[in-house]
Amino acid sequence: MSADDSLISFEAFDVVRLVRFVKKFEYVKDPHNLRRPRVGDIATILKVYRSGTLGYQLECKDGRGKSQWVLSFRIDEIDLEAVHRPD
Repeated sequence: MSADDSLISFEAFDVVRLVRFVKKFEYVKDPHNLRRPRVGDIATILKVYRSGTLGYQLECKDGRGKSQWVLSFRIDEIDLEAVHRPD
């Protein structure tokens, strides 16, 4: 495990809650991003970026399963907490 690997706390398909925005990020509304992410949103990690810029691609869906946003965040932009980790 490299020093960078220790900064990655979650794996693909973990379900997480967005706890806090640490740094401002650029949000652009498009067909995949119907609204801006908010603190408290529940999202699934689609991809973990382990090389280059470390981070996660997250997808947040509404109560009916419709995707609200799919965005990538650097690990220094947000704080996340685990909601569910698949076995």
